[in-house]
Amino acid sequence: IHLDPPRQSSDNQSIHAFVTWQNPLGYDDADIYGYEQPVAYPISCQTPEDRLTQPRVELIEGGARMHLNLPIGVLSEKCRIFIEVRMLPRCVRIDSFDIQASIEINCEQFPNLRYCQKEQTPQCVSLIDVWGKEGKAMVVWQKPETEPMYYVLKYGMGEQRGARPFIARKILQGEEIKIAGNQTHAELVARPGIEYGLQICGIYSQGRNKPPFEVAQVIPFICAECPSDGRLETIKQ
Repeated sequence: IHLDPPRQSSDNQSIHAFVTWQNPLGYDDADIYGYEQPVAYPISCQTPEDRLTQPRVELIEGGARMHLNLPIGVLSEKCRIFIEVRMLPRCVRIDSFDIQASIEINCEQFPNLRYCQKEQTPQCVSLIDVWGKEGKAMVVWQKPETEPMYYVLKYGMGEQRGARPFIARKILQGEEIKIAGNQTHAELVARPGIEYGLQICGIYSQGRNKPPFEVAQVIPFICAECPSDGRLETIKQ
């Protein structure tokens, strides 16, 4: 018996969870007529039982699964759901059996659900690659484990302060660009011979949408024009 990854509804008010099981040893699909009396009880949580809709059971190849439609708030409550259902055999000579399980659904188990990301703080990217192409700087960064709503990229002329190993970098008069969360690249205008600074932060919620550029790492780069064909060669420092 296992819990499949739940899906959040389009109206963000509920989640659809599926508990799947295989036929017990010695049973095959031809022995099973169906299932009766599926129930789901909340355990140790604030969600009342009457808020849980009647679960549905559907037959699949080699077993069955129960569909649960749960209120979205269970993800914050860390409650457990006890499920139970009884198999109906096709023949009276075949013994019936019960399926019982206790499942837990919360944001710790499924952090990629939109509801679980609503209060996630912005995360800045440190693995960035930069190179020149057709007079522009091409920026590529590593995709994070959790896709953000969008990125905010900040770049502009850079300033270096201090001496190694205590060098601090700052972006002067930076420009901010909003980039879709499913992209991991950007194209920037960069003049040759000028040191630039670059920062990229992913935004995961509307409530916390201010990038922490004041503490995020500044990635420096400089473009040099190739004398042979006028192309830009960009060097990440």
